[in-house]
Amino acid sequence: MSTVKSAQRTLEVLELMERSRRPLGVSQIARLLGYPHSSTSVLVNCLKDLGYLNFDPETREFAPSIRVALVGGYLRFGDFHASDVLNLLSSIQKATASTTILSSRNGVYAQYVYVLPAPGRGIEGLRAGSLRPLTRSAPGLVLMADCSLAEIGKIVRRINTLADATEHEVPAETFERVRDARKAGYAWVYGRLVKDIGSVAVSLPLHDSFGKAMAVSVAVPRDEIEDRHGELASIISSLIGKHLDR
Repeated sequence: MSTVKSAQRTLEVLELMERSRRPLGVSQIARLLGYPHSSTSVLVNCLKDLGYLNFDPETREFAPSIRVALVGGYLRFGDFHASDVLNLLSSIQKATASTTILSSRNGVYAQYVYVLPAPGRGIEGLRAGSLRPLTRSAPGLVLMADCSLAEIGKIVRRINTLADATEHEVPAETFERVRDARKAGYAWVYGRLVKDIGSVAVSLPLHDSFGKAMAVSVAVPRDEIEDRHGELASIISSLIGKHLDR
């Protein structure tokens, strides 16, 4: 296994355990992630030896150790701790019964930093690390709210040159969408990235480690977002005020 693939699989194992919230055996991990059993066994035992996983010899299951939590324990988002943000995302997910996503800007993309699936309403393709063009996603529109017209124009032109560009963006239409997001305090989009799925996004009063703006969004079926985008935005904004009011 290459070093790069090993690093990717290490993170995927830890993310799987975060989603599962329970100890897992080698066979379960291999099945859920689609890895060969032999290499999965080598990987999790290596993580155990390094102190990142605990192992129960009776059940032969693994679980994250306290070392995993301590690795990022120093991280803060301005005045806020990572736990404040996670509590906010959990509250939004419960209040809206929708998959909830934390995003930040990465070049001309909105990148999903954290995805909290709604029980029984998981949406395929929504994974942490995914990149979405700023112009085609609700998080992207609110992340561009502080950009000048000149900067937005550059973003649109860059997106139109991407190899995976499936449609041509019109600068004037993007300007209008960003203006609407500024005026309303939120953005909503449907069907541009995932058929019959839409999202509502609101900017957050915090930034990542490099000072980049962040946004939170919920993903819902198209028929629901058309009727409820204002209501969902209000719920999100209210919870942001409750959890991040300092």
